[in-house]
Amino acid sequence: MTQSTKRKSREPTVPSEVSPADVDWNASVEIDLDPTLVESIRARQKLKQITLRVGEEQIAEARRVSRETGVPYQTVLRRWLAEGASLSRSVRKVG
Repeated sequence: MTQSTKRKSREPTVPSEVSPADVDWNASVEIDLDPTLVESIRARQKLKQITLRVGEEQIAEARRVSRETGVPYQTVLRRWLAEGASLSRSVRKVG
């Protein structure tokens, strides 16, 4: 004799509704975006091919990171450039 077990389905919880009249549409809201998301958004922009001399140690490190992450080493180098540029922009805004 087998006994079947029925599971109760969970109803999704719905947050309380907010009327558009209740929202201050002129208020500014600051959000922190994940740096990976920011990078992927910027990566969608058109890329321009350039020639750049890079140190052998930097290339070796990019290839090591590439092996660990499965990301092509050129993408690793491009991410490092993007992070440095982003940091430079943020320093300029603060200073």
